[in-house]
Amino acid sequence: MKKVMIVDDSAFMRKVVTDLLHQMPDVEVAAAARNGKQALDFLAKESFDLVVMDVEMPVMNGLDTLKAIKSSSSTPVIMLSASSNQETTIEALALGARDFVEKPVNLSTIQAEWIEEFHQKIASIDQPLIATPARSTAAMTKLTPHQLPTALQALVIGASTGGPRALLGIIRQLPARLRCPIFIVQHMPAGFTASFAKRLDTETQTPVHEVVDGMPI
Repeated sequence: MKKVMIVDDSAFMRKVVTDLLHQMPDVEVAAAARNGKQALDFLAKESFDLVVMDVEMPVMNGLDTLKAIKSSSSTPVIMLSASSNQETTIEALALGARDFVEKPVNLSTIQAEWIEEFHQKIASIDQPLIATPARSTAAMTKLTPHQLPTALQALVIGASTGGPRALLGIIRQLPARLRCPIFIVQHMPAGFTASFAKRLDTETQTPVHEVVDGMPI
């Protein structure tokens, strides 16, 4: 049974997320916190397999809580984010959040597609990440231009659930000069891709841009 803690200052949002998690097999909502401080109090008393946490909260916000969690444990965290918190959400990924889910616009009529994606991200916690930025291993050595393919015209990386954080780990290993362009296709809510591209650009010496129609390669 996967023990999950919900952290959100909205009682209605806590209930919505709890009801959705009850639909999943082998998932138990073991605790619900109103803010980051209360969440840390729960974590000090018992362990959880996953924390689903809001980005913006009173008393202690999501970023500060995430930092505190990651400083003392490896508990996976999925952020709940509004469309207005794009840069903060991407920062959470860089700080070690496993993934994020954009909050539905209308909580009373949540679309089936959103529920399916939410369930998929919860289920993906059981799958280990490769090249996560929070860990430094011998296998994550810096690549050199000579180690990259030379006969290809382009390299394409496709990612979905868990992809943003894994991509941060990959992008940090790239050399300053590439022999072919790299295209990253990441399933992500509209509006967040621009902030994500800006973050990737700051994490590597290789320029990263969000693609727009007609952009030359």
